[in-house]
Amino acid sequence: MTVHSVANEVQYIDSVGRRWVPAQPSEAPKPDAINPPHYKKPGAVEVVDVIRQQLGDAGFVAYCRGNALKYLARAGAKPGQPAAQDFAKSAWFARMAAHALEPDRYPDPRLP
Repeated sequence: MTVHSVANEVQYIDSVGRRWVPAQPSEAPKPDAINPPHYKKPGAVEVVDVIRQQLGDAGFVAYCRGNALKYLARAGAKPGQPAAQDFAKSAWFARMAAHALEPDRYPDPRLP
C-alpha cells in the first residue's frame, strides 16, 4: 500500500491501484441510544434498578429476557430506527441478565 498526500488530504493506494481516503470522524458524537445520558442522572436511581428491586433476581432476569426477545423480534421493523440499534438493545438486556445471574463474571452493561 502506498500513501500520498494531495492538498493536505491523505490518500491510500492499495496493491491493485485503487485509491481511497480514510473516513473522517463525524464532528459531533452521536448520542448513545442504548444507554443514553438521561438514564444516568447523578444521585437518581435508574428505573432498571427499581424494577430489579421490585421483581427480585429471578423476576428481573425474566424481565431482561423478555426485553431482549422484544428487541430481536422487532429489529428493523420500527420506522427510522436501524435494525442494528434494536440488536444492540437486545444484547444490552442479555448482558444485564447475565450480570444479574453472575455479577463477578459479567460486568454491568451500564459501565464503560
